[in-house]
Amino acid sequence: MKTNMNLWCGTGEFSCVTSTIKKILALFLVLGFALSTQNAFAEHPGAPSDNGVQPMYVDGNPTCSELSTGIEGLMEFRINDPGEGMFGDGDIMVDIDIQPDKTFDWTVSGGVIIQSIFVKGGPAGNLYEYYSDGGAITTSDGGLHSPVNHKNGNYYGLSHISFCYTPGLPEITLVKDCTFGEVVGGDALRYNYELTVTNTGTLPLWDVKVVDTTAEGIDGAGSHTTNVGYLDVDGSQIITGSFVVSQNGILNHAMATGATEPGGPVATEDMASWECPEQNLLGSLSLEKDCDVVVVLNGYGDYGLQVNYSGEVCNTSEITINDVFVQDNKDPNPHFIGTLTPMGTPGACADYAGSYVPVPGEGELGEGTPGFYVGAFTDMVTATGVPVFGDLSPVMPAEAECTLCPQCVDMEMCPTPASAINLE
Repeated sequence: MKTNMNLWCGTGEFSCVTSTIKKILALFLVLGFALSTQNAFAEHPGAPSDNGVQPMYVDGNPTCSELSTGIEGLMEFRINDPGEGMFGDGDIMVDIDIQPDKTFDWTVSGGVIIQSIFVKGGPAGNLYEYYSDGGAITTSDGGLHSPVNHKNGNYYGLSHISFCYTPGLPEITLVKDCTFGEVVGGDALRYNYELTVTNTGTLPLWDVKVVDTTAEGIDGAGSHTTNVGYLDVDGSQIITGSFVVSQNGILNHAMATGATEPGGPVATEDMASWECPEQNLLGSLSLEKDCDVVVVLNGYGDYGLQVNYSGEVCNTSEITINDVFVQDNKDPNPHFIGTLTPMGTPGACADYAGSYVPVPGEGELGEGTPGFYVGAFTDMVTATGVPVFGDLSPVMPAEAECTLCPQCVDMEMCPTPASAINLE
């Protein structure tokens, strides 16, 4: 049975004409929305990468040399039908990690500069530029993708990925020199160092830091660390400093590090060692001595002679001398002086004094010679010590003649000088 559409249309709230027009308008709206959506996605590169690099939509299938002109030594590493894993060509090694939304992450190694990356998918591709401004070196990024598919708003599947790169290698070189400065306080030495750090690689370096590790270990952390900062290719900087050490001669070490991007990990380092030379620092002492002969009462109630001697021992060098002793060759008791500071400082000299009973038989005239024939009694003092550096120079003994008889008012009553005695 046929339905009478005219009757239905005539009895409805709206006429058939009105209903038909509404359907046609709705269809146009759907078609228009679809077309506008496709136009919105047409030639759309999509969102930026995790590092904030905005891709550029590029038609066709260009090579790296076509995408980036004027870059000397530019090379291309192309991965067709990319999947997850490690890929390389001997100069570059790339680790690819593909995500479910058709984006991928990459990490590169092998000492290269990634100039740009072209991601092909569908009729075109996305170009990510990384080093066009000559700035920091990028070694990894994430969220890269092909252009947006205008039919569904998703990214096209990955057809191939081209890494456009130039060979490059970060390298830093450190040269060191260490020289003697001066003696400090008599028991320490100051050494001066000079460090020359140079960017000898093919990449700019950031966060360059130079540390004299030996000096820092002696004087405290941070006091011998220099933050150089940025070093362009072939750029260099000289760093100087000094440190005080309580040993004569030392092997001094230093280190330099640098990164290929600000705040990045250490990409290159170098160590340098240099012998801070041992110094020929000799200690030296001088001696002075005087003596007097006096008459004293001995323990047996008799009178006898006694030699009283005294003098001064001095440090005549620039280094401290420890364990100083003074010894009179007629007195069995040595004099312990202790430490003498460097020449010209308080404590560089010390007094000594002692006494002994002279024995004529020990004089120059030999055993058995009567004492009244000895015109003078000669003895000597010597000094020894231990310098903090090096050895002790030979110490000249201090000599003094002590006349056993007091000076006579009447020369005829004086003993005959020893040199005038006729032993025959």
